[in-house]
Amino acid sequence: MKIYVVLFLLVITVSSYANEKKSVSTEIDFSLKIQKLEKSVRNDKNMAILGTVFLPISVVPLVAGTGFMLFTFLPELTEYYAWTFGIVGGLFLSAGLIFL
Repeated sequence: MKIYVVLFLLVITVSSYANEKKSVSTEIDFSLKIQKLEKSVRNDKNMAILGTVFLPISVVPLVAGTGFMLFTFLPELTEYYAWTFGIVGGLFLSAGLIFL
């Protein structure tokens, strides 16, 4: 009878030790997830700041390029000026898309 009690206590001790180790690893995993989430939030905040800087910079060339492209359709322009406005408009649109 004593051997069964000793074995029972040994099983309880080993299982509680395993559960304790499991909870420690779970806490470590949870802290790693929190660190990754905080890093992700910092990255999102940095991207938002960069977006507020680069969005106005990209809108100006996009609007200018669109305006130059629309000038090509004016009937008063000669073919040379129409090509020039088209090329300049394309360059502005390309620069705006790069910044965007």
